[in-house]
This record gives sequence, C-alpha cells and structure tokens, in this order.
Amino acid sequence: GWINRNRIFSNGHIVPITVPLAKGRELLPIFERQLAVDFSGDKILRQLRGAYSQAPGWKEVETLVDSIFQRGHRNLFDFLFESLSSTAQLLEIDTPLIPSSKISLEEGAGGQGRVLGICSALEATVYVNPIRGRHLYDLEAFQEQGISLEFISSSPRSVPRKESALPGTMVPDDLNRLSILDVIACVGLEK
Repeated sequence: GWINRNRIFSNGHIVPITVPLAKGRELLPIFERQLAVDFSGDKILRQLRGAYSQAPGWKEVETLVDSIFQRGHRNLFDFLFESLSSTAQLLEIDTPLIPSSKISLEEGAGGQGRVLGICSALEATVYVNPIRGRHLYDLEAFQEQGISLEFISSSPRSVPRKESALPGTMVPDDLNRLSILDVIACVGLEK
C-alpha cells in the first residue's frame, strides 16, 4: 500500500520514496508496525536533495523532513502522525488531528462501520472521502445516521517546473499525485 510510500519528481521522472518497514504479518495494524531497524532517513533526504535542492522551497522541505527524521520514531504510526502534524503546522493548518485509537469505538468495527462510529463519536454531520473510495460506502447508511457523505476530486493544477524537465509523455494528472513535499519545494511556502 501507500501508507509508507509516496512519489516525487526527479530528473524528469516520477520516483518513489519509501520508508522501509520491519518484517511483520501482512495484516498487522498500522499502530503495531515498526520501521526497519536500519532506517535513518538518509536515503530519502538524498533523494529529496537531488530532486529539489535548486527549488525555491527546498530549505523549508529540508528543515521539515530533517526534523521529522531526527525524532527517531521506530513505530510507523508515530512516524506518520509526526509527519502529518509537522506538515500541517508548517502550512498553518490548525485542524485538530485525532488518532482513531483515541476514540471509543465498538469492538471489531471495521470499514464503513468504523467510519460511521468515528463520525458519531465526533458528532460529525459531514464525511468527505477521496473520490476513488466511492465504492467503499453506502449513501443510505450515512443518511440513516444523519451524516452527509461527500467525495472530493482534485482538479489538475500545474506546479511551476523547468519545461526541459518534463518529458513529452508525461500525463499532467501524474504530476498531481506527488507528495506535498513536491509542491512546497517547487513553489515555496508563501505560495
């Protein structure tokens, strides 16, 4: 899955970046997964530096990523939560981030039932999900709980790049599915 992976744009190509995980059962919950023992973040920092060191927002990206890696998290959930929290803080997004493990839910609830339980516990009236997850949810089940089910679909946006960096075969939508680090690096924090 994508829980420990993302993509950046480097030397005219979309390149994966991966946080390696320790071996574990395939269905191990995220909060029980550990990062690989030998993971330090150096490889990812080198990849980012190679891709963006000349970009306007590189210093912000470097500072953000370096501070996350220096925390020394070994647990995947802790690493991801730190990454999201730090990125939101950098972008001045003040929406509270609440781990679902901190919400009292019915034992064994999963999928749509878990989402409905979280919405109920937080007294949500609207649930928004990416458009590609449309098949996962039943509109009537949400309506019965008094929750509006909505889906978000992003529109292609262009991030400024040197024209010579874009291969002729690149599909514009490909560039919209990159890490937020790509946007911050390419346009700078102010934009």
